[in-house]
Amino acid sequence: MARLACLGALLVLLLAAPALADRSWRSQAQTKGEAIVEALTNGYGYDQKGQQNDVKLKDMFADWCSEYQMTYATTQEEQAAFKIFKQNMKAIQDTNADPSKDYWLSGNAFAAMSAQDFQSKVLMDNSLIDMESYVPDASDASNNGNNGNDGNNGNDNAGRTSRGRPGDRRMLRGDYEGEELQSTGRKLSQIPSVIDWVAANKVTAVKNQGSCGSCWAFAATAAIESAYLIANPTVQPSAVDLAEQQLISCSSGSFGCNGGYSDKAMNYVYSVNQTIESRYPYSFTTGTCTASKVASPTGKAVKLYSTTTTLAKYSESTIMSYVAKAPVVFYFMVDSSFQLYKGGIYAPTTCTTRINHAMLIVGYNTVERSWKIKNSWGPYWGESGYARIKMVGNGYGACGMYQYLYQPSLKFRSVPLS
Repeated sequence: MARLACLGALLVLLLAAPALADRSWRSQAQTKGEAIVEALTNGYGYDQKGQQNDVKLKDMFADWCSEYQMTYATTQEEQAAFKIFKQNMKAIQDTNADPSKDYWLSGNAFAAMSAQDFQSKVLMDNSLIDMESYVPDASDASNNGNNGNDGNNGNDNAGRTSRGRPGDRRMLRGDYEGEELQSTGRKLSQIPSVIDWVAANKVTAVKNQGSCGSCWAFAATAAIESAYLIANPTVQPSAVDLAEQQLISCSSGSFGCNGGYSDKAMNYVYSVNQTIESRYPYSFTTGTCTASKVASPTGKAVKLYSTTTTLAKYSESTIMSYVAKAPVVFYFMVDSSFQLYKGGIYAPTTCTTRINHAMLIVGYNTVERSWKIKNSWGPYWGESGYARIKMVGNGYGACGMYQYLYQPSLKFRSVPLS
């Protein structure tokens, strides 16, 4: 009796004919045009005037509960979740029916979570992760190099100074763009118009962080996995699965499930190592560091060749030049529309630049003016776990995504994984 699996609505659904199951909470659209048609004909429980259909919404909620095996301790909790579910369905209908938006939304595992619940359970605590006042540790500050690719025996900083660190307010939009592009060894005209590391088979499978604000560790791990695949051309993505839990429990200077710094995590892999997932499985908790798991046998861990590169802020072309070499970690401000994102080019209007999430840029397309990003909310969110975010020109970027960006070393000091 203590657990109610959305029983009020689900019991009716189970006793009725199977045809009554209503899965219209989930968008099936593959294009914005299809999403518009779907919104006008389906309505997600609302008619074109915005009037709710309670019977339909209850059927949809019951099916959603069944799909995700959701349970609630009390009737009051279930009713509160249903209220949020209805509000989110209305937001989905409004967004999907709006032809001025190039993206569309869908019910997903987060469809009965408010933005506040989502922030507390999935995103980083930005009262702890204050990037505005973040001061890198010594290993961070020593590096602003080019990932050991210049033959300087791993000293990425020969004759160079640190620039563009989080909190450095001297870096204003566009005033350093030519210099920074020169530091990457590429001119803007040499940067490809399209990069897709997923299509190139250099990105590992999408993972799911669950109810733990460990995105920073997942983003850092995904970046290192991609760097490893680029450095080892014959290795397949399915053969590379590094342990996020090691970073969450062992990397200093971060806050585990409350958030953390991807650059510190990658510098930890430079200083120590990162073992494989099977040796240090993900626990969805912060946990404590287990030395016996960190001390991995040869071929069961990777170690980066040099420390992390921090990209200069606010320059779209600079970011492109680095993504052309390998995927890049970035920080982002998630709002409720991104929580329910399903497809298209995301161009938000309500988010701020106060970040609460970390992800990985795995490509870009200058024709459609979009970034391709890898998230850590599982393969059923967004475009099979990915999203496209609009390029908006120099400045803070969509939801602050041009402020804090990092790329790991593209070389390794460890022997190949086996």
